[in-house]
Amino acid sequence: MEFVYIAKDEVLCDEDEAQDYVNVLNGIVVDCFKNAGFSVGYRNTIAVDLTVSAYMLGLDPIDVLDKLVELKVINPEDDDETTCDRVRTVMDYKDRFDWDYMIDPEQYERTGSEPLVAIPITYILK
Repeated sequence: MEFVYIAKDEVLCDEDEAQDYVNVLNGIVVDCFKNAGFSVGYRNTIAVDLTVSAYMLGLDPIDVLDKLVELKVINPEDDDETTCDRVRTVMDYKDRFDWDYMIDPEQYERTGSEPLVAIPITYILK
């Protein structure tokens, strides 16, 4: 398993909100890796949530996506569009990113905060 440590002083939000974004990223990993969550009806939601969370944590969303593809968490062949283009489109709205406006964290709340075992990558706020 890989660990990605996110420095608290490099995030674009307060520490509590940063932990929520970390939980969303980890929830995406769990949902997509264990439950085949990157599927019709959820691909755009996942792209939006991944992009907003990564950006607010000071990460490059394309790099995060590339890593998840490399680790077989997300399979872009399951997408009817170019997954990178989905993420780039969301990045066009980065000046308006907002926890309550852009994403629906409840979808990942349980999976993103439960003990993470047998998944290829975990994000940790340090």
